[in-house]
Amino acid sequence: MKGISDRKYAYAVDLGSTSIDTAIVEIETGKKLMERSFKNRQSLYGSDVINRILAASRDKKKLTTMKAMVSDDLRENASEMLNDLSLKKDDIRKICICGNATMISILLEYDIESMGHAPFDTKLHESITCSSDLLFEDDYFCGAQLFLTGTASAFIGGDVLAGMTYIERRLIAPKCSLSKIKNWMLLDLGTNGEMVICSSGKYFATSASCGPAFEGSLRRQHVYGSGALSAIALGLKTKNILKNGALKPPFDEKGITISNVRLNSDIIRDIILAKAAIRTGIDFLLDEAGIDADSLDAVFLAGGFGFYLDLDAAYYLGLLPKTFDGRVHVIGNSSLEGACCICKDSDFLSFIDDYIVNNKITVLQLADRKNYQDALMENIYAAEGGMTF
Repeated sequence: MKGISDRKYAYAVDLGSTSIDTAIVEIETGKKLMERSFKNRQSLYGSDVINRILAASRDKKKLTTMKAMVSDDLRENASEMLNDLSLKKDDIRKICICGNATMISILLEYDIESMGHAPFDTKLHESITCSSDLLFEDDYFCGAQLFLTGTASAFIGGDVLAGMTYIERRLIAPKCSLSKIKNWMLLDLGTNGEMVICSSGKYFATSASCGPAFEGSLRRQHVYGSGALSAIALGLKTKNILKNGALKPPFDEKGITISNVRLNSDIIRDIILAKAAIRTGIDFLLDEAGIDADSLDAVFLAGGFGFYLDLDAAYYLGLLPKTFDGRVHVIGNSSLEGACCICKDSDFLSFIDDYIVNNKITVLQLADRKNYQDALMENIYAAEGGMTF
């Protein structure tokens, strides 16, 4: 068996509530040798973290079951990739898992009941470094180091912090191509829409619930929510979708196919509600930071939804302010990129913990804000430039 110091590879994981993205990483260079994605089986206990928290609160055994689901699937996934690369499990020296507060807390088998109701307390704070046998009890990875990212709040977890660190330390750091960027926004759109603004060195963050719209509602069609967004925009332009979001007869009963995407009233409703939640979050976060959209030098769009997003459709439907045009940078899975950075250099984790320990991030609870519900309703059928559907 190789000593840990002789191993050259790492296993990086973005533990999402809907899907899990992984990579085998060469430690010296941080290069991803192979990537894979698969569904998070915890969705059996709910499509979002709130339902999983409720499930674990009702039956503590389900917490152990959900942990085992992830542990077993990660082991199988790693084995497949290592085999395809002609590597062995004892070639892995480091494992880094980035995820939101609920996902990481489940792995640690923390009591997560308090995360399901106000004030949404979490036992997880700083990142954790330990042996891999915490997660893989049979010592599958032969004592490799395991890094689990911490959290700034119940809603702004290590996946977001890893993305922030990736942006600041790899994209806009001195000598990087985007080094002139000072004020920026991170939009990570998935089952939840996490967003962060950095303005004049201060950080503001919030999370908007998107439900299944952006990641799950069209999965049986193998279509991302971004495809549905484009289809809805085209449906509005062709007047097959009415200004109130309803389908034009006779499609209101049987649905319609637009650009190879099958739409019905339920899917359209989910997408419209999700886009309203995201846009309202953006507007409130800009207000909290005391700036307008024009003050941002860059908007970093992360996640699978962002990767495939038709920006013209996003502007047309009012998901994003039109003033973002020309400043959007699509960066893929920023959480996984952050995990790869940690695999290359474990000190990278200290930058994530710096946000946490020094309380650098002002976290905005949207539901507590005055006029939030009114703004949400206004954004449901509002499009760019004061237009309505």
